[in-house]
Amino acid sequence: MTNKTEAAIATLENLGYTHTGGMLWKPPLGQAPDFNMLDSLRARADSLEDQLIAQANRAVIAEQQVTALTQRLDMANRLNTDAREQLAQLSGRQAVPERMPMSNEAARKLVWSASTWSRSEGVSEDDVLEVIAAVEREQGIGATNDNL
Repeated sequence: MTNKTEAAIATLENLGYTHTGGMLWKPPLGQAPDFNMLDSLRARADSLEDQLIAQANRAVIAEQQVTALTQRLDMANRLNTDAREQLAQLSGRQAVPERMPMSNEAARKLVWSASTWSRSEGVSEDDVLEVIAAVEREQGIGATNDNL
């Protein structure tokens, strides 16, 4: 056989033709084979590899961020512990007042909630305000309905 004959036979076999004898080759049955499939699979594998590398890079960045946030949290916890220890030392040196005076904001909330409660319970608002005024005088604060 010559090189041309061998090349022709190889070409026909690669295209899916079969030889059962005689002068003619039988074409392949069904859909023509995709001889470029190997190239498309290589391209798909390269694409998936690129995606995998990008995802791995994102995972590394996320892990670094978690490490940084954990270090910040640890530092904040240490500072919080130090501050609590300093407050405990200071409170041991200073006398703690028997009662803390009420802030203006707290007094306003108390007046509002008391007046709302008095309407729902049928108690006169004047009676509630009189009790609140007595508490304010005792604590030395002056939140009333007039300055709310």
